[in-house]
Amino acid sequence: MRVLRLLVILTLFAMPISLRAQVVQGRLLEAGTRRPVVSAMISLVDSAGVVVRETMSAPDGSFRIEAPDAGGYYVLAEGIGYSPFWDGVDLDDGGLLPFEVFLRPQPIKLDSLIAPISRLRTRQYLTRMGYYKRLGAGFGHFITQEDIEDRPSLKFSGHLRGILRVSTSGGFSRTRVRFRRGADFCEPRLVVDGRAALRALGGAILENAVAWEDVAAMEIYTSPTRVPPQYASINSCGAILIWTKGSGRYD
Repeated sequence: MRVLRLLVILTLFAMPISLRAQVVQGRLLEAGTRRPVVSAMISLVDSAGVVVRETMSAPDGSFRIEAPDAGGYYVLAEGIGYSPFWDGVDLDDGGLLPFEVFLRPQPIKLDSLIAPISRLRTRQYLTRMGYYKRLGAGFGHFITQEDIEDRPSLKFSGHLRGILRVSTSGGFSRTRVRFRRGADFCEPRLVVDGRAALRALGGAILENAVAWEDVAAMEIYTSPTRVPPQYASINSCGAILIWTKGSGRYD
């Protein structure tokens, strides 16, 4: 038994250091009082401005984020009633970076709370549903909450246009989506908030499943082998996953 344990330890030490996680770990505290800031969103953002990991602060203000790779990142912390925190960090292979973040209270008027609270709850919902984890893995095409907020007038067809193997027709009010498969087309599986949506005969009409105004984020998988296992089916065409703002409020 001692020999086996020694072999396991030696194997762990012999692993390439690049296989070990790069971690940002710390606490989120209120400036001045050092009270924990609870249920705030902490995001790890890469140099291109893409959120690669997200988590929420625990009751004691603690958080932990594992970066996908070593390199330069930004840490963004957001809490209701506080000014956002934004700072750059450099993560080495296998590094553990202790990080103490102080948020400054920012009094805001009651009528201006609705949009920030809705946005934060939606992001928390997307985090719980694994959206940002899959975004970091990069196996599909992702339309983020920020993409939609930056270009709300594009609607389904505008955001899907230009994605490889995705074909749209029908215009802004009736968006039919098909995926190219060689010289032919196939109809993707449509999943809204984790549940398969019924498709009309002749193709997936997105507006039949959800109103564009309710959409928070989307995932497009044009290859069936890339579809997350929990949302896969016998459909050999791939899938479109849509996440809504409403589920973020009540989930």
